[in-house]
Amino acid sequence: MDPSQSPSVTPTKSQSTFLALPKEEQKVALFTLPKFRLEVYENEMIPEKLLDCAVDFVNEMLPGENFEATDFSKIYGKTCLYKNIFMYYMNDRLVGVSVCNFYPDPDPEKSDDVLIYMMVIAVDKGQQGRGIGSKFLGSILQMNNQSDVWIKIHKENDQSQGFFKKMGFVKRPKKCMPEILNPSYRKPYEVFVKKR
Repeated sequence: MDPSQSPSVTPTKSQSTFLALPKEEQKVALFTLPKFRLEVYENEMIPEKLLDCAVDFVNEMLPGENFEATDFSKIYGKTCLYKNIFMYYMNDRLVGVSVCNFYPDPDPEKSDDVLIYMMVIAVDKGQQGRGIGSKFLGSILQMNNQSDVWIKIHKENDQSQGFFKKMGFVKRPKKCMPEILNPSYRKPYEVFVKKR
């Protein structure tokens, strides 16, 4: 095909900004663009050092929480199928941690389905407001797009509630949360769900 005949492609806004940079600045930009990586570990398969790192990160980012390694790695009760630990990196630096419990759907008509309880999600305070939390949570939701995801959020944490609403979660009465997903929660809370 004659190159002059090839269809034109309109660059996106970010691509246009990049292409407008002088060549030398383009080279610098290519090496400084954030590179994201999501790692997922199931139950006790996470290496001990990484587990300790995840626990320390969450306790530092969420003052008042006192999680221990067993909270992230052990399965409590007979109903939980498995637990995943999500670790999100930007340029090889840990910027997010989440722990999710997976349960069988109690609805007999959905016996093959899985419900997810998001036990915790924490993002590096220094990176908040830059879209990292949205990318991180979006990655988790994309990986589990066949499941309903439930979370309890502190009643007075308007910022977190606003964030989850922006990500498509809907506030529901507490009685709507399946009993199987109702682990203890030390503070007054609201229930949110993202339906598949």
